[in-house]
Amino acid sequence: MKSKHFLVVMPAAAILLLSSLALAVDTQAHRKKNINTYISLGWFTKVVIEEGYPQVYVTPAFLAFPHKDQEGLVAVVYHYHFDLDPRYDQVIVREAATGKKIGLFSKTVGGLKMER
Repeated sequence: MKSKHFLVVMPAAAILLLSSLALAVDTQAHRKKNINTYISLGWFTKVVIEEGYPQVYVTPAFLAFPHKDQEGLVAVVYHYHFDLDPRYDQVIVREAATGKKIGLFSKTVGGLKMER
């Protein structure tokens, strides 16, 4: 009996879609891992959804970083949550010790704006 071989050809668009979905899942896992690392290093105490938006509670160690580094850390939180739900278009930054709002990260305000 002869074996028949069939070649299945996927359209390029389908291949690109599947690879972008796999990359998105991998990227989200990487972001989540980074957020957990920031918590374990003592830069954040927690990241939660409150009042309809992601809130990141930051420590004095975080506040000691230069603004550009702070922005990079909070950007990870922003992109993680925005990719989950585009309605999460901002991240509120709160002081961990007091819960006081001390900053905001959003693309519409041009990144991280700290109040202190």
